[in-house]
Amino acid sequence: MQKVAPYLLVGLIVVGFLIRFYNWNEFVQPFVESGNGWQKIIAYLEKIYYPSHNRMDGLIIGITVAAIFNFKPRMRDYLTKYGNIVLIIGIALLLLAYKICKSSTFNIAIYGFPMVALAFGVILIGALSPTCILYKLKSRLTLIIATLSYAIYLTHKQVYQFVKTVLKGTDNEFLHQNTFLICLVLALIGGLILHIVIEKPFLNFRDKILVSTNTEGVTKGKLILNYIKAIGNRKARP
Repeated sequence: MQKVAPYLLVGLIVVGFLIRFYNWNEFVQPFVESGNGWQKIIAYLEKIYYPSHNRMDGLIIGITVAAIFNFKPRMRDYLTKYGNIVLIIGIALLLLAYKICKSSTFNIAIYGFPMVALAFGVILIGALSPTCILYKLKSRLTLIIATLSYAIYLTHKQVYQFVKTVLKGTDNEFLHQNTFLICLVLALIGGLILHIVIEKPFLNFRDKILVSTNTEGVTKGKLILNYIKAIGNRKARP
């Protein structure tokens, strides 16, 4: 499976690229040509930005980084040996992505997502390297943000829609002027609740069904399914 995985991950990125390219030409480009800016935005959001299968680049890069650090110790050790250089490469890729995408929504839609994902993936590898300056910076604030980040990501749109709906029925000028701040605070609270109620219990559950063994400093998880399978094989023996 490890031999097939790199091709699968690259293939998913290519598929996302092709889908975005098709959807742009089919659903967005007609409004670009007609000069209908509002319909162009709606088509872009509905056909390119919101569908998860169109923007799997960040997820795929994250999986790749996790796979390298858990299952490719030689590659991990080589990359982490040059943490600051990896960090500089990541920043350079991010600047390149900005330069390519800043002048065109088309470039953002087609090339921007994988380029930004790759850049932040490389920066992440650098930050995880003991030789990198970012690795040596300890911050309680960034630890909290990192812990809640995914939960906030999952809830922020619902929070924004909730605040928008509630404020629609009020004439309070102060609330309308501070809509962003209200959304920010409620998104943090929503993320915290989701983390405590859903994410943390299931992470603990994951740790219970994963059995870790240390071999030459490399930690590998074995799913309990493997043990069930092994027990089944023993019972099947005559």
